[in-house]
Amino acid sequence: MTRERSQGPSLFGVLALLFWSGIASVAHAQFDHWQLMQMDAAAFRLDTVAMMPVGRGGSIDMVYGDRYGHLRVVRLSDGSAVERWRSTPLEGPIYEVLVEDLEGDGSSEIIARTQQGSIHVYNDAFRELWSSQQSEYRDIEAMTIANVDEDDAFELILLVQGRIYYVDGATFQQEYQSLQAYRAVRMAVGNVDSDAELELVLNSGKVLDVKTTEEEWGPGVFGDFIQLLDIDGDGLQEILGWTSGREMRIFDVDSRQEKPLN
Repeated sequence: MTRERSQGPSLFGVLALLFWSGIASVAHAQFDHWQLMQMDAAAFRLDTVAMMPVGRGGSIDMVYGDRYGHLRVVRLSDGSAVERWRSTPLEGPIYEVLVEDLEGDGSSEIIARTQQGSIHVYNDAFRELWSSQQSEYRDIEAMTIANVDEDDAFELILLVQGRIYYVDGATFQQEYQSLQAYRAVRMAVGNVDSDAELELVLNSGKVLDVKTTEEEWGPGVFGDFIQLLDIDGDGLQEILGWTSGREMRIFDVDSRQEKPLN
């Protein structure tokens, strides 16, 4: 069963969020590094919003999906916002938007997931590269993107009715399906322990080997939201987990323990 999410924000709602967060300001001709970090943090908290690099200069594209099934791209520059592109209506409300260089060629792709469980991928010229069949990955519970093998392309990592699927980001062919079932509503991939392999972290409290999906650690629920960040400078990422209204918790996978906040 797909988790409940808030519907996609309106254009004015998103711009209001950016304004009141101190991100968009007519007093600045360009967005500085701190403002871009704030934008990225805001996008992380909104599943239907992602930021897409434009290249050099002070502009950035905000990609977001709305409740009517439109995927929109808005250019933020010089304190203004101009809609550059709007998709034809997809088959239902958009639940998640991601931006990533799937093919490893230096350009960005837009990945949108709808309420009905379909995935649509567009290039940075807004041409659709691939869309899944509605019955193919029905009831997607979580999605993330990472390079889990040795080629240049990234993989779409999907949790569908408890099973983990890897879909190649260049050919869009399914590469892997887990035998064991898992539950989660958030996933992240990173280097969280001292072995040579990346790990797949589920917010439900499981740390898996990203290639085999075998469990490496399972201390219990990390939180409703997770983020991976090296906070102590040892080259390994910690798991930051939090639930709305509660304090953040920090988990060190390499030492197999929860770390104090102070």
